[in-house]
Amino acid sequence: MRIKVTFPWTHDGRPIVRGAIQYTGDNLQEILDFAEHVVFTKERRRQNKKETALYFLSDTGTVRVPLNYWIVQGEILGRYYLMEPDCFEWTFRARRKKGKNPCNQKMTTA
Repeated sequence: MRIKVTFPWTHDGRPIVRGAIQYTGDNLQEILDFAEHVVFTKERRRQNKKETALYFLSDTGTVRVPLNYWIVQGEILGRYYLMEPDCFEWTFRARRKKGKNPCNQKMTTA
């Protein structure tokens, strides 16, 4: 699923809009088209089955992208972020409703 996200805050009076895509396991080509500079695939064997894994190039190294994680592109600097599904939901869709922030760890950036 690829969406445009409008943040609940603004910069210079304009909403900050970013693109985002969720990794579902079935949309590798769409993700490669969206974030070609920061993601790559790699064939691997798992329990005698061949599978393609998606990897994200971050500032701190290479990270395997788990299913349902989001890759978010920032508009201002064009940086990409890897976000947990709960964190994405809380940040972008729930419009920062009151409640506990599920984003316990820092976002991985590229």
